[in-house]
Amino acid sequence: MNTPVQLGALARDHRKALAMTQENVAGMAGVSIKALMEFEGGKPSTETNIIAGIFNLLGIDAPIICKPSIRAAVVKACRKRLGIDQIDLAGMAGITQRYLSAIETEKENLRINKLLAVTNALGIDVLNPGMVAHYYGDHQ
Repeated sequence: MNTPVQLGALARDHRKALAMTQENVAGMAGVSIKALMEFEGGKPSTETNIIAGIFNLLGIDAPIICKPSIRAAVVKACRKRLGIDQIDLAGMAGITQRYLSAIETEKENLRINKLLAVTNALGIDVLNPGMVAHYYGDHQ
C-alpha cells in the first residue's frame, strides 16, 4: 500500500542522495519550495503534476503517478479485470464516481491521496514498474 508520506520520503531520499537542495529541486522542477517541502513531508493533497515534476527530475520511475494516459489505462484495466464497476470502486476508495471517472479519462492534476485511495483499493503499487507492464500492455 502506497502513502503520501512514503512517496514524499522517497523523493527526499533521492534528492539527498543526489546532494541537491530543496531550492535546487524546486527551481529545476518548476515547483515552489513550499510545494516541495509539503510533498516531502507527506502532504496528502499534493497534486500529481507537482509530484511528476519532482519525480521526473530526480529520476524516479512512477508512470502511474506521472503519466495520465498510463494511469488511466492501468486503473481502468485493473478495475475491469477485477469485475468492479466505477460506482463500487469509488465507494471502496472513499471518493466520488465523478472523481474516479476523471482518473480514468486522463485528468492531469489529481490529489495524490485520492489517486492512492484508488490504486490501493485495486492492489496497484504505483512504484512497481511491473504493474504498468501487466495492465498497460493490454492497451497498447
